[in-house]
Amino acid sequence: MKKNEERPSAQESLPTPDPLSGRRKPLTPLSQVEANQQVKVVDIQGGWGAKRRLNQMGIHSGDLLTVVRHGALGGPILIKVHGFQLALGRGIASHIFVEEEVGE
Repeated sequence: MKKNEERPSAQESLPTPDPLSGRRKPLTPLSQVEANQQVKVVDIQGGWGAKRRLNQMGIHSGDLLTVVRHGALGGPILIKVHGFQLALGRGIASHIFVEEEVGE
């Protein structure tokens, strides 16, 4: 890729088909998901260190997680995954791309 070419954003490169309509749903960073909403992890963007750390915490593509609440003043996001709760900083949460889970 040449220096002047722009890379496609994650939302452009990773849309997933909606099983009901066949349309592509845009992905949302975990940092922008509302509290008490269940989502499915579709992709983790970032370096190998971030991916490895999230893998060690039990966050993988295909996992269902629930945003419990957002910290005050831009603080960490509390999520529930595999039956336990984790606090993620907004920076790392912005690298986790999710789609809304239909059928809650």
